[in-house]
Amino acid sequence: MIVSLDLSALAAPAVQEPASQTPAPPAASRPPNRVDGVVVSAPSKDGVRSAIDRRAYSLSGDLQATTGSIGDALGNLPSVEVDAQGNLALRGDPNVTILVDGKPSGLFNGAGRAAALQQLPANQYDRVEIITNPPAAFNANGSGGVINLISKKAHGAGRTGSLQASASDKGDANVSASLGYNANKLSLNGDLTVRRDVRHMTISDNRREAGEVESANVRRADPSTYTGTAHVAADYDLDPRTKLSAEAHVMQLDFLSHPNDVFVVRSPAGQSRSARDERRTNRVYDDEIETQLIRKMAGEDHDLTLGLTRGSTINKDRQPYLYSLGAPAAGAYESFNFDQRQTLTRASVDYRKPLPKDAKLTAGGQIEDDGYLYENSGARGASAASATPDPVQANRFHYGQVVSAVYATLERPFGKLTVQTGVRVEHARITTGQLTLGGERRDSDTRAFPSLYLDYALDDKRRLKASYAQRIERPDPDDLNPFPSRAGALIVTAGNPDLKPEETRGYEASYEYRDGPTYRMATLFLRDIRDTVTDILTPLDGGTLLSTKRNLGRKRNAGLELSAGGRLAPKLTYTTSATATYSEIDPGNLTVQAKRSAVLVGGKASLNAQMSPADLLQLNLVVRANRLTPQGHGPAYGRINLGYRRKIDDRLFLVASVRDLFNTGNRIRDFIDQPGLSQRTEYSYDSRRVTIGLSYALGGKAKKAPSFDYGGP
Repeated sequence: MIVSLDLSALAAPAVQEPASQTPAPPAASRPPNRVDGVVVSAPSKDGVRSAIDRRAYSLSGDLQATTGSIGDALGNLPSVEVDAQGNLALRGDPNVTILVDGKPSGLFNGAGRAAALQQLPANQYDRVEIITNPPAAFNANGSGGVINLISKKAHGAGRTGSLQASASDKGDANVSASLGYNANKLSLNGDLTVRRDVRHMTISDNRREAGEVESANVRRADPSTYTGTAHVAADYDLDPRTKLSAEAHVMQLDFLSHPNDVFVVRSPAGQSRSARDERRTNRVYDDEIETQLIRKMAGEDHDLTLGLTRGSTINKDRQPYLYSLGAPAAGAYESFNFDQRQTLTRASVDYRKPLPKDAKLTAGGQIEDDGYLYENSGARGASAASATPDPVQANRFHYGQVVSAVYATLERPFGKLTVQTGVRVEHARITTGQLTLGGERRDSDTRAFPSLYLDYALDDKRRLKASYAQRIERPDPDDLNPFPSRAGALIVTAGNPDLKPEETRGYEASYEYRDGPTYRMATLFLRDIRDTVTDILTPLDGGTLLSTKRNLGRKRNAGLELSAGGRLAPKLTYTTSATATYSEIDPGNLTVQAKRSAVLVGGKASLNAQMSPADLLQLNLVVRANRLTPQGHGPAYGRINLGYRRKIDDRLFLVASVRDLFNTGNRIRDFIDQPGLSQRTEYSYDSRRVTIGLSYALGGKAKKAPSFDYGGP
C-alpha cells in the first residue's frame, strides 16, 4: 500500500458537469451513481467529490497535468502510483481496470497500456473517478479497483474551443486543439493532439546465481515517442425524450529507440563478454467508435440506455540487434518481431427507475467480446541482408474471451442511513489456442459478485461510510501463452496456461468531515486476495533467467489512508493524503520464498498560492512507497514538482512547470533475494524537466481560469 500525500489533486477546483445535463437535484432525489461515471453525488465546493461508492478529482487545478500526460496527472492523485515505465497501481495493487467515460478501451488493455498512460495528454480529461471498492454496476475484472477517466465536453452555447502548446528543455513538445458547438438539439466537440516525448535512461542489472554464476547487463537508451490522437463526439436530441450520441477516436503512437547493451557473464568455467546495438521501432494504432441511445421515461431519473462499442488495437514491435562483440554462433545479427491485434465489441443496456420511499433501482446487462492474436517471428544471420527466419522464434497464439453479465443495485435511505446493495453475475467463456505448438483450450465459469455500501450522516458535516465488494482478476492473454520467447539476451519469458483468476474481497470503512473549504477523510481498508498472479524468476544455464507467472497462495493488504485539505491563509490552500499498508504474502505451496510481510508507507502533498489575481504558484510533493514482492522488494523514492500559471488576459494563459525539481526521483531500484538467486536492478533516467506552455481560448464567452478557490469566504 502507499501513502498518498496528494495536495495538488485534492486542491483542484470543483468538478463541473456537462452543460447539457440538468442541475443536480436535491440529495433526496439525486440519481444513483451510474456506470458511465458522469453523475457523482454529494456536491462539493472543492476539487474532491465524494459519492457513496467513489471519489472524483478534478484535473484542472494540477499544473503538471496541464502540459503532461494522463500518467503524470494520475501519479499526483491519492492512492495512485505511476512509475517511470508507465506501470500503474492503486494502493499498491497493479490489477487496476482503467475506463474512459465508464467503458473499457483498447488503449488501456494489454501491452500498450503503459505507453498510453505516458503519452496521452491529460488535458483531454476533465476529472478522474477513483473507485477502490467498485459496485456491481461495474465489470468485475480488476482486483485492485477501477479508475474512470471522464473526458472533457464542450461547455457553453455556440462555438467554443482552445489551443494549447508546450515544450520542455529535454525536447518534449505538445500541440493540441479543441472545438465545440452547442445548439438547442445538437452538441459537437472534438480535439486533436500531437505530442513528442524524449527520454534518456540507463538500466543496470546485476545477478548472482547458484554455482557461482554472476551476470551484469548495462543498457543505455534514448527513446523518442511520437503520438497523434483525434477525437470527435456528437449528441443529438431526436425528440424531448430521446437522445442519440456517437463518439469516435483514433490514436497512433510511434516509439523509436537506439539502445546499446553490454553483457558480462562470469562462472567457474570462465568469463564471456558481449555487446550489441538495437534499432527498435514500435507502432501502436488504436481506433474505437461508440453509439448510445438514451430514452427518458415518465418521471424523474427514469431512463433506458442502449450502447454499442467497437474498437481495435494493433501493436507492431520490431527489435533488430547487431552484435559488435561476442556474437552468438548463429551470427552477429538477430531480430525479434512482436505483432499483436486486439478487437473489442461491447453491447450494453442500462435502466434506472425511482421507487417509493426515495429508493432507486439500477439494472442492466452487457456482452463483451475480446479477441487477441499474437504473431511473433525472428531472424538470425551474419547480417540483416543474409539473415534467415529463426523457427525457434515463430509463434502464433490466439485468445478469445466472451463475458456476459447482468447486474442490479438498489439504493434506499433509512433516515440518516443510506444503503446500496447490488449483485453482478458474470459468465465468462475463454478460448486459447497455441497455433504453433498445437492445442486448444476452453474454459468457462459463472460467478456472482455482491457489493454493499452504507452511508450514515452524523450531522451536516460528518459522515460514516462502509463497503464490501468482491472482485476478480482474470489473467492477461499473453500470460497464458506457454511459448518461450526471448525478452532480452539474458531473460526468457513464458506464460502459464494453468493460471487461475485472482479473487479479491475488499472491506472499507471511512470517516469524512467537510466544512466549507476544509475536509478531513480517514479510510480503513482490507484486501484479501487469493490465487494472486505474480512473476516468478528461475535461473537457467549461462546466466539466463526464465520469467513466468504463478498463482500464489494468498496476499493480504490492510491499511489506513488519510487525506485533508483546506485553506491556510486567504490566498494559500493545501491538500495532503497518506497511506500506510501492512502487506503480507503467503506463497502457499510454492517454494520460491517463505511468508513475507512489510509496512509500506508513501504520500503526496501540495501547496497552492494565489499570489495575485493573475499569478498562481503550486508546489507538489510525491513520495512513492516501498514495495514488497514474493521474491524481493523495492525502496521508496520521491520527487518535488513546481508549477506556475500566469493569466495574461481572459483568453490567454502561460503555464510553466518543473517536474522533479531536485532530480531525486531519477533512480528506481528493485531487489530479488531468495535461495539461488540475488538480483539488483536500477533504472536511471532524466527525471527533471522544465516545461513551458501557452493556452488560448477560442470563440464563445471567455472562461475564467481554473483556480484553487474552494468557494469559502
